[in-house]
Amino acid sequence: TGKSRSAEVTEKDEPAKSRYVASEVRGRVHERDGYQCVYVGLDGRRCTARVALHIDHKKPFGIFRSNDEADLRLLCALCRYRHNGGMSRGMLNLG
Repeated sequence: TGKSRSAEVTEKDEPAKSRYVASEVRGRVHERDGYQCVYVGLDGRRCTARVALHIDHKKPFGIFRSNDEADLRLLCALCRYRHNGGMSRGMLNLG
């Protein structure tokens, strides 16, 4: 039969077809990052959030098509918002 979804997103030789990150990879990213947001502010302090964590692509998935562990990190919702430049007009529903 065909490849499993896990195999599809962990191969490094070809671009990922989906933003889906295999549970094994997600687990390793959580463990590597200490189950904590990895955002470091301008003052040099790391965010202490340990809840509402998201897997974030360091390089935009839409351009680089990578789910490689080295390109993934944990960010809390607030730091993800800060890092990605805030909300777009569409997200704010300003028309």
